[in-house]
Amino acid sequence: MSFLSAGVLAQEKEKAPAGVAVADVQAGDRLAHNLCVNCHVVDARGPVLRTDRVPSFPWIANQPGETATSVTVWLSISHARMPNYTLTDDEIRQTSAYIMSLRK
Repeated sequence: MSFLSAGVLAQEKEKAPAGVAVADVQAGDRLAHNLCVNCHVVDARGPVLRTDRVPSFPWIANQPGETATSVTVWLSISHARMPNYTLTDDEIRQTSAYIMSLRK
């Protein structure tokens, strides 16, 4: 493992919310950057709200009362404005873990 990889892994461990597996956050990060990035800003490096009013993942994570459970429920239901990727339960859990890892 390179020094850079070790540093990124250490940062990921710091970002995992209590009771959430680091592997879930990492897998959710990969899913977000593969599936969700076409419509959402999926990390803290972009704007909070895009010009088309699609919320960023950090914005979602920081909404008052937002929880991993509420994000999981949201991702489990089809929505008119979102593509129907038919995520597995594991992928939904991982994506929720990643989103909530962005909470400040």
